[in-house]
Amino acid sequence: MRIALPTTVHQVRCADGWEGAGDIGPFDAINVGAAAPTVPPALLRQLRPGGMLVVPIGPEQSSQKLTKVQRMVGTAPSPQAGSSRHDGDVDRADFEQTLLRTVRFVPLVDTQRQRHPAPETSSSKEGHNDSTLGKERVE
Repeated sequence: MRIALPTTVHQVRCADGWEGAGDIGPFDAINVGAAAPTVPPALLRQLRPGGMLVVPIGPEQSSQKLTKVQRMVGTAPSPQAGSSRHDGDVDRADFEQTLLRTVRFVPLVDTQRQRHPAPETSSSKEGHNDSTLGKERVE
C-alpha cells in the first residue's frame, strides 16, 4: 500500500547565521543549530506573531542555554525583516523567552566578525547578558 505524503519545498542556504533569511520570511518557526552569545535581532524580526525561535545562547568555549523565544500574538514583524543585526530596532517586550536546558553547540556563523575580528574581552569570553527579552521563564 502506498501512502501519499504532502510535498514541501525546502531551501538550504549557506550564509551568515545572524542574518537569517529575511527576504523570504516571516516564519512560524526558526531553529538555530549553532550557539550565539545573544539572541540575533534579525531572527526576531523574521518571526510571525505567535512564531517561535529556538537558539542556544552563551559563550563559545562553554555550555549554553537552549532558549525558546516566542513572538507574542498581536505584535507585527518589522517591515525590514532582513535588516542588519546591528540596528537594534527590535521591541523586546514583544517576545517571551524560556530557558529549556543546558547544551553545548558550535558557534553561529558571523561573517562580519570573521572578516573583522574584535579583540577578545572578558565579556566576550563569558558571553553577553543582553539576550534577555521582555518576559522570561525557565522550564
